Amino acid sequence: MATKQKHASLQLTRRVIAVALLALIVASAVIGYVSSAFTNIQNRQNNLEAKYSKLSLDYANLQSNFSSLQSSLTQLQQNTTLIQTQLVDLNSQFNSTQTIQNFLVQQHEIFQAQLSNLQTNYSGFLTEYQSLGTAAPFSYLIFSDGKGKYYAENGTTQALDFSGTSGSQVGQKCIDALSASGGKIVFAGTIKLDSPLIIEKGFTNGLLELSGYGPSTQLISNRASDCIDVIGGKAFGYDGPYHVLIDNLVLTSEISPEGNYMNNGIYVKNWFNINIENVMVFYANNAGIFIEDSANVHLNNVYVEGCTGTEYGGTTPLTGAGFWLTGSKDCYLNQCFSDTNEIGFLFDSNNLTNNLPRNVFLTQCEATLTEKTGVSIANTHGIVLTSVLVEGSKSDGVMIVDSFQPSIINSILSGNLGNGLFITSESANMSQTQTTIKDCTLIGNSKNGIGIWAKNGENISQINIEGSTITNSGTGNRGTPDQPDIWDGIDISNDATTGGKCAYVTVANCFLGNEAGSTPTQKYGVRSLQNSDYVEVVNCNFFSNISGNFTLVGENNALKDNY
Repeated sequence: MATKQKHASLQLTRRVIAVALLALIVASAVIGYVSSAFTNIQNRQNNLEAKYSKLSLDYANLQSNFSSLQSSLTQLQQNTTLIQTQLVDLNSQFNSTQTIQNFLVQQHEIFQAQLSNLQTNYSGFLTEYQSLGTAAPFSYLIFSDGKGKYYAENGTTQALDFSGTSGSQVGQKCIDALSASGGKIVFAGTIKLDSPLIIEKGFTNGLLELSGYGPSTQLISNRASDCIDVIGGKAFGYDGPYHVLIDNLVLTSEISPEGNYMNNGIYVKNWFNINIENVMVFYANNAGIFIEDSANVHLNNVYVEGCTGTEYGGTTPLTGAGFWLTGSKDCYLNQCFSDTNEIGFLFDSNNLTNNLPRNVFLTQCEATLTEKTGVSIANTHGIVLTSVLVEGSKSDGVMIVDSFQPSIINSILSGNLGNGLFITSESANMSQTQTTIKDCTLIGNSKNGIGIWAKNGENISQINIEGSTITNSGTGNRGTPDQPDIWDGIDISNDATTGGKCAYVTVANCFLGNEAGSTPTQKYGVRSLQNSDYVEVVNCNFFSNISGNFTLVGENNALKDNY
């Protein structure tokens, strides 16, 4: 029994040991497996950590890229908005460009027509240029590039000595450069002046000439300014001598808009020996040509137009004379023409210097369609009009006031709204007037053919009217005629209120009456009223006067061989 128990105990022990061994083996196996699994897990963890680090870096990069993309998106949105605005603007510009293109097409057609015209005129221009270049050497040639810049070419060196954007400054530099020796300055094309060209005393060693480059040359004056001033130091150039020639120029002002008129075309003061030839002047508010206290003045073929009215004066009408000579002597005007000016020719004394115009000769000159008097002669001595036409003035054709030794010879005074010729005394005793009217035609003037009117207690005497035809007085060819049947061929009278006397008036070898076929308007051929003494009418032909050939009131009047 005990053996059995011992044997059973031993078996149990063996079983326990076997189980323990088995458990140890299993545990060892488990431990190996777990150790291996742990190692694998550790390795996987390490790999995961590496992948996590890489993913974190990638995430950071993605975050940075996302921010950059967000910024780019914002910029793109702004650019899109800007492009849309520019697109709208471009569409507007395109429409505007289309309009401009249509305008340019029209301008192109106009320019093509102008080009054709220029090509037609080019041959004549080239001929004129060659003629000028060979026959008329110059010291300076002033021209424009057509873009607002002016140049002065030296005629000797062909260098461009002066240039600038002011035609006046370039021209003045040329004038100043020639002040000692003289020379010729030629203007070509259109030259705009912002101030007058001024010639002053000092031209003592030669002739200074300002000339145009053919008939196309124009000097455009600034508003209310002169084009050319010629200024000496003493009256009549007594601190000279001086010598100036101005020729072949057109002096004018901007014609648009209205009101861009000049003051004087050419103003000459205190000068000796100036010649103005082949010059045209337009739209001057004072005078086309104004000569003051100068001597030895020669004007030949000078034309002045448009110095009156509102067309270029604007709201204030222009009141310029065509030619104005004050206080000047030894002046010769040949073939000078005044048309549509306030006064055609004005001769008067200088109130500041008391100089009287004397020895002034007009030959083959014309004054037409003036707003006032055609030729006004006041306080002068020795004015001679020969072969002069005065027509269509709105006042007297020729008016002579307080002047001595005036002569009107072989001239026509026609269709003026006042007297054809009016002689009167304002403040001077004209008892030695020595007036001569010879071989003239006075026809169709609205008042008297010749009116002689003494007033202010002053006398008028020594008037000789010879060989003249005086017809159809009392009507006119411009505007509404004055009252007919009150005006005479020759009317000699005085202001009965203030006195004055007319005496020693001779009318000889004249034709006086109303022409056949016309409505009679001239009342008497010759009529003299109170205080008209020593009136002599000799060998005159009277015809068709309304009230009679003559009526003479006064003492010592004489009639002889009239029919």
